Amino acid sequence: MREDFDGKERRLCYLPTKEEHEVDFVLIEEDNPALMLELKAQDKNLAEGLVFFYERYKITGIQLVGDLRMENHSGPLQIRRAFEWRENIHRGTDPDTGRARQ
Repeated sequence: MREDFDGKERRLCYLPTKEEHEVDFVLIEEDNPALMLELKAQDKNLAEGLVFFYERYKITGIQLVGDLRMENHSGPLQIRRAFEWRENIHRGTDPDTGRARQ
């Protein structure tokens, strides 16, 4: 699948291991893992799968949480409010800065 705005090939995949570590989604960009996404209803602690894959492969990740009081934007593994993050993506703004993507 080719993206219209920049021509890069992207896929969304599930990321499991034989040792039962998993991440809900990993974004593959031009055949390289670019971003892990873990979805939770209420968990404010980082998922073990995100930590496992980051420590081994240095893939950045975001845990998107439906009911979250305080976000953590620092570092390569972040915890974000799911609906606000999605709205920023939908509006075409950068989820980190709120500014329009170029």
